[in-house]
Amino acid sequence: MADIRKLMKVLQVQVKIKMRSAVTNLSKKALQKAVDNVPGKDNNSHMADNIINSQFLEDKGNHIQFGFHHSDADALEHGRKSEAFSGTWTQNVKEHIRKTKTGTVNVRKQKRVYKNYRPILTKDGWRMVKESPQIKASDWLKKAADEVFTNEQVVAAEVKKSLEK
Repeated sequence: MADIRKLMKVLQVQVKIKMRSAVTNLSKKALQKAVDNVPGKDNNSHMADNIINSQFLEDKGNHIQFGFHHSDADALEHGRKSEAFSGTWTQNVKEHIRKTKTGTVNVRKQKRVYKNYRPILTKDGWRMVKESPQIKASDWLKKAADEVFTNEQVVAAEVKKSLEK
């Protein structure tokens, strides 16, 4: 009787390990699907590249967590309201040469101070704006996770693969 209990205990531990492996692999698939669907990725967006480079997959012991460590990823997922900038922003301009119609001019280094403006990188380049742009929620990360974890065939195949190891 004691041998059966020990065997059952070992079996339970082995099943937990294999199921955790299956959930980890499913999480990797969901994360890859999210990376493939980052908004702006097709436009060679600088913001999309930064988001992709901030991806993480962590085993926390009692749960597995994946996503992106980037504030813009959160804004794209949940949306962000436009906010007016306040205060000053100082730009340090290096010494450079400016081309004019009549030739070139040496420009000394300088500091430019902007009140209630900030530079942001847009799809058209850098712009000075009075407020942060509004971002509409797209739920791209949730959609990627739902596609993987709610697809019974994908989940069953991954569990079967883990149990066969």
